Amino acid sequence: MRRGLLLALAALLAACADGYPSEDGALHLSHDMELNKALGAMHHLGHRRQLDHHWHYELLPGCVLQAQARRFLRDREPVQVALRRSVAVVEKDANTGSHAVRVAPTGDAQGVLVLEGVDAHDAAQMKWLVDFLPRHCAAGA
Repeated sequence: MRRGLLLALAALLAACADGYPSEDGALHLSHDMELNKALGAMHHLGHRRQLDHHWHYELLPGCVLQAQARRFLRDREPVQVALRRSVAVVEKDANTGSHAVRVAPTGDAQGVLVLEGVDAHDAAQMKWLVDFLPRHCAAGA
């Protein structure tokens, strides 16, 4: 009985070490992540309990990131942003102290919001992931 419990616990811990923590812990990001792992990590960040909306992400052809904030009966329209020649920036809300991540193509001062209402650590992880995604785009796309 005890050995079975230890094996089950070991299997659970091994599953959580695959880039998807079970709670709001840190993600394990690496430069050799596959696309599905990177998008899974983005979804994890976009589904934190404290968020007003749950964020959903998709990498579209042409290296375009689509992000949509969803909430029961109050979905926002999906936004799309080309990732090539874009920069992801972390912004801090002076009133709430929470952070947001915006992606802006060159020449676009506003950009599009891809995550909001998170702490500085989660915002930095999302920025890293957004900057990482173009590695999975086909050359010339």
